[in-house]
Amino acid sequence: MTLMKALCPECECRIDLRLGEHEMGTTLFCPECETELEVITLRPPLLDYATRHTWTEAD
Repeated sequence: MTLMKALCPECECRIDLRLGEHEMGTTLFCPECETELEVITLRPPLLDYATRHTWTEAD
């Protein structure tokens, strides 16, 4: 299992990502600031703020 490090965009904490356990679109929480994050890419490992889509009747 390959271990990669990504930075939290909020507090710049280094977060471990494990190939096979994490994939693009996976959501997780920063262990330091508890911000909800989403894996954007694995190579290079990149995290961004998780987006939540609120469904409406127009959708």
